[in-house]
This record gives sequence, C-alpha cells and structure tokens, in this order.
Amino acid sequence: MNGLLSDEEDKYSLFITGPLDSITYEILEENNIRNVNTIRVENSLQYVQDRYGALNIVRTPAYVVLNDKVAVYKTYDMEDLFDFLQNNEPTD
Repeated sequence: MNGLLSDEEDKYSLFITGPLDSITYEILEENNIRNVNTIRVENSLQYVQDRYGALNIVRTPAYVVLNDKVAVYKTYDMEDLFDFLQNNEPTD
C-alpha cells in the first residue's frame, strides 16, 4: 500500500480504480465530504491488480478508503462511498 495511505491521522486517502475524473475534490465538497486529503486515481485495472493485489480489486470503478495505517473500506458504488465518508471519521 506504499504511497496510498493518508499522510494525516485525521484525514482519509482515497484510491480510485477507474476514470481519471470520476471523483474530484469539488465533487466531495458538493457532497459535504471534507475528511479526504488525497485522491489517487489509476485507470488500469490490470496495473492495480498487479501492483496492489492485497486490495483484491476485481472490477472498475473501485473506491478504496485508507487511513494512515490500513485500508478501511472498499466499494464499487459511489453512493456507498459517499455514505461511508459522510458518516465515518478517520479517528472512529
């Protein structure tokens, strides 16, 4: 998970496999989400499976939320992602 973890204790890092513009800071802000400090997007499913196999991503789009230690949530649905981010803080 090198390079994917959040560099702040009180913020999440978001790793997306899919279209490069699928989620932006503006989209997060519009959905009242302010607990993400990093968004990393990789559009190649094969690359993600090869490089980050431990995440067990099987299709795109995929959304992985990480704190400063581990991946804490994974979904393939953007609405589920927004629900998680709106209702969970990294310190929970």
